[in-house]
Amino acid sequence: MDTIRKREEKPLISDFNPMAKVQAMREHIAGEVQWNEKAGSGDNLLKNHGFVSLNAWKTIGEKDLEYFLSTLSANHHAQGQNAVLMRSLLVTNIQKGLMQRTGKLPVGQYTFSAYIMPYTNIVGPEQSGVYLTVMDMAGRFLGESRQLKLHLDRYERLSCSFTLSTAQPVNVGIWISGMGTVFVNAPQLEQGSTAGKYNLLENGSFENREHGWNISYGKVVPYIKKELSSSLFLKGGEKSALAVQNVQEKLYAHERAVYTLSGWAKSPLERRDEEYVFPKLFARICYSDGTDETHGTSFSKTTTGWQFAAVQFYKSRCKDMQSIEVYCRHTGQKRAYFDKLHLARERYESGLSSKDFV
Repeated sequence: MDTIRKREEKPLISDFNPMAKVQAMREHIAGEVQWNEKAGSGDNLLKNHGFVSLNAWKTIGEKDLEYFLSTLSANHHAQGQNAVLMRSLLVTNIQKGLMQRTGKLPVGQYTFSAYIMPYTNIVGPEQSGVYLTVMDMAGRFLGESRQLKLHLDRYERLSCSFTLSTAQPVNVGIWISGMGTVFVNAPQLEQGSTAGKYNLLENGSFENREHGWNISYGKVVPYIKKELSSSLFLKGGEKSALAVQNVQEKLYAHERAVYTLSGWAKSPLERRDEEYVFPKLFARICYSDGTDETHGTSFSKTTTGWQFAAVQFYKSRCKDMQSIEVYCRHTGQKRAYFDKLHLARERYESGLSSKDFV
């Protein structure tokens, strides 16, 4: 489906400073932290939201609807890594599409969102269009987004919010009613009353256990005393104690994007001033020629409670980029914990020359 072309996106970055390796949104908080419960947590509770495949998604209407994985989002018109193309073949189709059942969610407010681009007009009954829903296990609607019917040449984000008064799993759905073709990109289910920035990481808050992560000398444990309570634990005294996730993020040589990697960590204070005693969070940009570059941030050496840190980065070389590896690492003698990790693509530009990379 990559032969389908879309309008070239205009550069979004001006006066880009390739020497500015900034640590963005850095904040160290002493003592036990009260977690940020504001709208748009960005902790994506869905599995396979990057559409590496259709695993974890149930397809509804296979005989009347065609599904294709697409790399059209590689030009970053939307936030996700890949897209799914859904083509409805019948005018009479009603609510055909993709559905995922979540794990048990605690009481609270949630928002389900996705980036949608109707490639054709959607024609059919009066209620035809593409839309999102959230339903409980009995099939009752908990939330529903507005509908898109007309052709668009860019992705538009749809969202619907809902409240759970009892802890339970839910079914989130991306549907098309009527006949037409749509691209679906970057679905996200998160705590909060509005949609936050899309998280490129799979299972960044470790609520789906080790899913998406390769962990050495550590595991996922119920550490924080909250209903969404899983955290990454890394064992102290092991130089190879780390967790890594590979994010498929392709950029051609003359493209560039700005990313922000952020997260929370906690480790008891140690009475030594060694370089790698305290937890580190970093990203490694992997180029197609086998080279790489690393951008990261350390956590405070004077804080005993949960603390937040972030780093903003981008590729500095005029080469094809294949992926981003995200690492949590701890080489101190005492244990360390990580939680609520987030990788967001902030800006994107194309058509650069080799002179733009210093």
